[in-house]
Amino acid sequence: MFTSEEQIERNVSEMLHGLADAAGDFGYDFHPSFGNPKALIYWNELKKSGVKKDHLKDAMADWFYNDVDTMADLAGDRLHDLACTFTKKMNKKRDELFIILAKEAKKQTYVNAIKKAMDILIERHQRN
Repeated sequence: MFTSEEQIERNVSEMLHGLADAAGDFGYDFHPSFGNPKALIYWNELKKSGVKKDHLKDAMADWFYNDVDTMADLAGDRLHDLACTFTKKMNKKRDELFIILAKEAKKQTYVNAIKKAMDILIERHQRN
């Protein structure tokens, strides 16, 4: 049986891997009509610079993975779900757990966009 802290570490690690997978899916499924203006600008810049069609999807996956707003949106939803899961197990408030989870994610990741996204999410929940 794992301690609550070990469970948090494992779940956050899995969440971080899930963020990478989601960003990849966004990149490979991206279409200019999706309506993300920043992504569309990047897509057009890639095309103008001569990036070959088969490399556009890889470049878009990287872009989404390094976009702070995308990571904050994805991580926020996942952290909320995890916080709800641990609320009963750890007898803590959901917002308090959200911050604990976000700090753990920030500690585990090397990706600057995710670190910045965690800072944004922590700040939002500290104001509540």
